Amino acid sequence: MTNRLRTTALILCVLNAASIAQSTDPIKLRYCPEIGAKRTLCVTWRLTSACDSSGGHRGSERSKAWTVELEPVARHADGSTTIRVGIHRIQEGTAVLDGDQRHSMFQYDSAENKHEKDEPMASFAAFLHTTFTTRLSARGRVVDMDTDEFYARVAENRLLFENEVIRSKPQRIRAARKRYGQSIKDAGFAVRFRELEDPETTIRKRNNKYGSARKRQQAYKAEAPNSSLYGTAALTRLMNHLAPPLAAEPLRPGDRWTAPVMIFIEAPVEMTATHTLQDIDDDSCTVQAQAFRTPEDKPVTDEQGRVHRGVNLRGNYLSTITVDRTTGQIRHKKAVMDLTGTVRSPAPPEAGPPRDIPANIQITLTVEPVP
Repeated sequence: MTNRLRTTALILCVLNAASIAQSTDPIKLRYCPEIGAKRTLCVTWRLTSACDSSGGHRGSERSKAWTVELEPVARHADGSTTIRVGIHRIQEGTAVLDGDQRHSMFQYDSAENKHEKDEPMASFAAFLHTTFTTRLSARGRVVDMDTDEFYARVAENRLLFENEVIRSKPQRIRAARKRYGQSIKDAGFAVRFRELEDPETTIRKRNNKYGSARKRQQAYKAEAPNSSLYGTAALTRLMNHLAPPLAAEPLRPGDRWTAPVMIFIEAPVEMTATHTLQDIDDDSCTVQAQAFRTPEDKPVTDEQGRVHRGVNLRGNYLSTITVDRTTGQIRHKKAVMDLTGTVRSPAPPEAGPPRDIPANIQITLTVEPVP
């Protein structure tokens, strides 16, 4: 019995020592996802602003969510990985906040709002389920992006979807006229409707505006990289949200390193953040990042080079990221930035010079897996 207890005690000591050694050994995090292993993630951005004006406490809320599928397709000699990226769903919303009241102004969900009946939505939906490739370094930095084939397909889809809307429009109009005409007739009136233009004539006019159907499609392709929704800058921002900020050296809990982080106000704002390895368990670890913006930092400038000089804000950025120890991929992420300061209130010339209004802004960004 005594020997058995000694053996058990010895085994526990060995296991405990191994556990301590494992917990103090540095770990080297590298972005190296398994080739072919697809993942679907939802990236959600939300901006809530509030200010006190003469009319009381008012504000607004804007949100956007991307459902994204990532598929690693190739590993390279320098340790980088090429990822095929497809955006499957977009959700957007705006609301006005008036005291304790929240008034929804606009809601869009590509899974519910179909493009078949609305030409602007046809352009909006042209990029969904179309893929591009991007290359991430072993440290999780975006080093390259190939979008040429992506934008060619977007242009093809846009032309196709717009033509579908044009061709289906007469049928929808006739159905609406029938309902309206019957109600007018029941009221004792008569109405004559204008003859509808043949859809093929409408499409031909649209093509002739560009020179031909092929030139129309080429024009759409040339416009696509500048889109605020799926342009090159927008796709780069999306990938930066999904790329893990990994250190060059092996780490122990408490070790720190610097890496850029980005938020979006009226334009993307990049800051240098201090990252700290917080916790390590068997298959994941937790990284916390902190940064600070002051009014003396660079002005907010959008991708078109326009400077938003009326944005004068300062505040803290804090994010918590769970990273897979084996693959370096982000499992979960939550970043919050609280900003205070002033924003310039637009006003017509007759109202005098624009005023700087005190404002509080909170930006939240989350990344989470989609089952």
